[in-house]
Order: sequence, then C-alpha cells, then structure tokens
Amino acid sequence: ASSENTTLTVNSEQYAINKITKCAFESLDQNGIIQSADGHSCSECTHEYKATADNIAITNMIVIDGIIMGPRHCAFEDCDQKLENEANGVFCTEHRILCGHLCHIADCDNYKEPNTKTCIEHDNRWHSHLIRFGRQSL
Repeated sequence: ASSENTTLTVNSEQYAINKITKCAFESLDQNGIIQSADGHSCSECTHEYKATADNIAITNMIVIDGIIMGPRHCAFEDCDQKLENEANGVFCTEHRILCGHLCHIADCDNYKEPNTKTCIEHDNRWHSHLIRFGRQSL
C-alpha cells in the first residue's frame, strides 16, 4: 500500500491480520483516513458507509443459558406434569418412580444399565444419540 510517498511492506505470513491492520493505519493514516482508500468500497472488502441503516427492525431477543432446552414436561405418553429434575430429567416424580429404572427407548420394558438411559439391547442407539445430540435426555 502506498500514500504520499509512504510504502508499507508487511509479511502477511508472519503477522496476524489485526497487527497488519494496525501497522497499515499507523503508517498511512492522515487525520483518521487512509487517503488511498478514501471513497473506496466494494463487496469484497467493505461496505459503503451509511450514517443511518436502511431498515430498522424491532427485535425481541431471548437469552438462554443452555441448561434447559426443550420440553419441560414429563416424557411419559399423555403426561403433562412438570419434570422432577429440569436439568437432566425426563419424567415427573410419579413416572420416574414407575419407569425411571426402565430403558428409555419407546416400548421397551427392559431394565436400563447403570450410568446410561437404555438397556444392553439399545446401548448402541443411546451412544449414537449422545454422539449426535450431546448429553441430552432421550
């Protein structure tokens, strides 16, 4: 880059982009403007300056902490009671007592294995679920 007989040469492999930008501005700045770039805009490197946005939209924002992301009611069919444990539970208190020890795969009445949500028969499905969705409940 050059401006007013000033030349800036930077090894882009040696420095991060923020360092290159800082060096360019320090070398080529004239009252807050790099003259060789004044008035330049293209879709590749920048956007034309606008003092006011074209569209101002009203936006509702919701902040979530990521702990509870999904239904907060019992997973038992036709049960709409609140979860006993919203952080990692799937059943209300009544259905945890009745079904919490069973495999969480629909229509399976086998006992679940320790430290998992499924029986031995459905262990592969549980691990596939964990890989795909993380530590969500089934």
